[in-house]
Amino acid sequence: MRIVLLTALAMLAFAGNSLLCRIALRDTAIDAASFTAIRIASGALMLAILLRAQGKRPMAGGSWLAALMLFSYAAFFSFAYRDLSAATGALLLFGAVQMTMMGFGLFSGERLGPVKLGGLAIALGGLIALLLPGLAAPPLLGASFMVAAGVSWGVYSILGKGLGEPTAATGGNFMRAVPFAAALGLAAMNHSSVDLHGALTPFCRAPSRRAWATHCGTPHSRRSAPPRPPSSSSACPRSRRWAAWCCCRSR
Repeated sequence: MRIVLLTALAMLAFAGNSLLCRIALRDTAIDAASFTAIRIASGALMLAILLRAQGKRPMAGGSWLAALMLFSYAAFFSFAYRDLSAATGALLLFGAVQMTMMGFGLFSGERLGPVKLGGLAIALGGLIALLLPGLAAPPLLGASFMVAAGVSWGVYSILGKGLGEPTAATGGNFMRAVPFAAALGLAAMNHSSVDLHGALTPFCRAPSRRAWATHCGTPHSRRSAPPRPPSSSSACPRSRRWAAWCCCRSR
């Protein structure tokens, strides 16, 4: 029962993460590279504080390979959500994660039961249905980025099995991912755009009912028009543009 509860909470956190990321990249002026850098740095800071409070060294756990997978997930995830809706992105992400982890299990000689095989078939079928050409097919580049994010997260989860105590391992991975995120931010500096609301969103990574209620998840490409500050007029209701800030204040 404990495993079921923890899995359900993890899935809710995943969903809330998708909503908050989509809100920030659609309704604020922040760019994907800056969002990724702030997201990694804020996670590393909070985990370092938590580990220090427990008398542990922040870099004691984790590995560089897991940190690279964590950074790859965060970067591909952010760039994918420039073009995808929250629902489409979440379906692609979950399907890719499931296929990666189950595929590794099969490659390692694990025997999958009927339930796991059924889940793998559903995940594969969902990915194929979403990526088939047609009126409802998502943008190919955004979908490819999200699948890459899912594969990266699947590999990160597989590596996490052998990294010891979860909090220490996660903290060490986030700390090691900071240089990768900083390099991405520096490489995209000439095209960066950061505003207060977008920068604060990574600090609200847990699921938020207010974020769920205000998000509609319609596709939008930020390449078609220059970024607009949150105070400018927009077709989206004001509540959506301020959702990232409101969720922070409500916690």
